[in-house]
Amino acid sequence: MNAMQNKIKQQQTVIDRFSTSVTNADVIRRVDSLQNSLDTQMIQVQQELNTTQQYISTLLDTTLQQMTQTVSEAQTQITTQVSSIKTQVESYVRTTQDQFSMENSFMVWQLAGTFTMIACLISMWHITAHLRRFARPFVQRKILAILWMTPVYGITSWLSLVFPQFHEYLALIKDCYEAYVIYQFLGFLISVLGGPSGDRHTVVDLLARHAHHLEPPMQCCGWFRKRRGREFWNQCSPTVLADQVLMQCQVFAMQFVFLKPLTVLLLFLLNKLQYYGPIPGVISARDYRSPQFWITLIENASVFMAFSGLLKFYHAVQEDLEWCRPFPKFLCVKGIVFMTFWQGLVITILANTALLGGMAPPGLASTSSSGEDDDPNLWGKQAQNFLICLEMLFFSVAHFNCFPVEEWQDGYRPVKDRDIKFGDNIALRDFFDDLKLILK
Repeated sequence: MNAMQNKIKQQQTVIDRFSTSVTNADVIRRVDSLQNSLDTQMIQVQQELNTTQQYISTLLDTTLQQMTQTVSEAQTQITTQVSSIKTQVESYVRTTQDQFSMENSFMVWQLAGTFTMIACLISMWHITAHLRRFARPFVQRKILAILWMTPVYGITSWLSLVFPQFHEYLALIKDCYEAYVIYQFLGFLISVLGGPSGDRHTVVDLLARHAHHLEPPMQCCGWFRKRRGREFWNQCSPTVLADQVLMQCQVFAMQFVFLKPLTVLLLFLLNKLQYYGPIPGVISARDYRSPQFWITLIENASVFMAFSGLLKFYHAVQEDLEWCRPFPKFLCVKGIVFMTFWQGLVITILANTALLGGMAPPGLASTSSSGEDDDPNLWGKQAQNFLICLEMLFFSVAHFNCFPVEEWQDGYRPVKDRDIKFGDNIALRDFFDDLKLILK
């Protein structure tokens, strides 16, 4: 108990001493002072933090703008460089394609030109051979006109190959000369039958002997006589019938000489002007409402009439012409026309089919990368011209064999009197004759 009281006294002493030195008010003031100082410092820190944040935000915006501008400039520079490189690459590719196309075209021109030159040399040599031995002028003049067909076709086709922009104009020359040669072939047959002077009356007399083989002319007898029935032709003399038949054949062939150039020229002008008639909605020459369609029909009818006249005359006198082999000669003349026509049609179909299928044919049409090679019509025409240049060499050789100079010289033996078979040259005929004798 006493110890506890002593302890309390000691603690009271301490309390009294503390009360005399530090009071609660001092503690409160000190705490308030510390609080105010803490608030002031927090405000300063917040202000500094806001200032720092604003500075950092401004710095970030500036940096972002600079980076955006730098990226934009870099992107622009890269785009410019890529465009420049792309342009250079395209230019290089275009130049390479042009060089390759030019080299390819030169090879095509050289090959076609070589064949054309050889064909022209053969034809020229053949023509000069006829001129040196001009024994039958009335006949050989017609032959010369026919022999010029190969050089005309070859040279115009080669020029169309080298200068495709003039293809249509050069095609006019070929078409007109084709019509002229058709009539000259009929004139050749008439001259052969007309004797040394090519007398037409001699041919009429010859036809009169074959009157039973002659079909009467059209019931209008051409276009300039009044209507005459079959009874009239049965009553008239064979000479009159033969004369009118020959006249009809000549008229049929002659109309083609004048009508063919006219139709070709009209088609050329209409296609050049892209005029397809007054009917709206017609945009193609293949439309039956276009004038081109009807002009083409007229041209085909004219061709049919010309050939019907030729065939009618040949059918009447084929036995008399057998010695000079007229059929191979006819094939040499019309083989060029028929082959080029059907060949051109097939090439055009193939070119359109290849391009529509996404497989463009190799360029023959142009030496530039302007896209003209993708035109199927132009490519087809150029391919046709190239093949014609090659084929004229073979036709010149065929002309040389079918129109020999020896046929029109004195003392010529007809083909039927010759031993022309290969087997006769190695005695095959004699061998089989002996074999038949032994077997019997």
